[in-house]
Amino acid sequence: MRLRRALLSWITIGVMFVSQAGASPRADQSSIGAPTLSNADAVVRQFIAALKRANNAGEIYYQATCQFGNGHDVLLFPRTIVQSPSTRRRGLVSVREMFQADKSVTVSQERKNLIRVRIGDVPESILRAKISLLLLTPDEQFTPHMVLDALQSNADVRASIKRLGIHPAQGLSIYPVQPPAAGLPHFPSVMRDVTVGEVLEAVAQTFHGVVLYGACSQPPLFGIRFVSF
Repeated sequence: MRLRRALLSWITIGVMFVSQAGASPRADQSSIGAPTLSNADAVVRQFIAALKRANNAGEIYYQATCQFGNGHDVLLFPRTIVQSPSTRRRGLVSVREMFQADKSVTVSQERKNLIRVRIGDVPESILRAKISLLLLTPDEQFTPHMVLDALQSNADVRASIKRLGIHPAQGLSIYPVQPPAAGLPHFPSVMRDVTVGEVLEAVAQTFHGVVLYGACSQPPLFGIRFVSF
């Protein structure tokens, strides 16, 4: 398996969440780096535990507090109340129970085997952007982070970003590249007439993991990352 090192415009791989002095009491800092323990890590960890028990994939949409940086933007993950998943319940019921103490969280079953957690009032305009044609190379088909890379490079997506006046988060990322191999999960080489949100759903389901989408209105910044089980 090869490693790819790239300056990505919205894919925050291996995000580090740490508390920020002087930040809102409901925010944890998210930046590029090695993972460390925080509220965001707890949310993702408990969510994954519940998903694995029911053989589901997942998405977390969250309203972030954002800061532009010098080639290294920051998205602040909201401090969220979460409890361990029940051992007696599975699927949607279990995930809803995990977040029942936090009124800012809603949980929904978007489609079979896909559960979405929404935290706060999340700006979603880029998720509705339409893509007429998405072409993937063999390496991209088998590597979830490269699917996201190809997505952000797509001409239709870039045009939507410009039209909406929003900014993908900037950061340096290193991730493994999975060469094509028989029997491994992968994307089709061609996708037509889909939205950004539909592609993200497919990433979560195809590669059996969690897609995190964070966005804020001021400044108009967003970031996406994928976490495998």
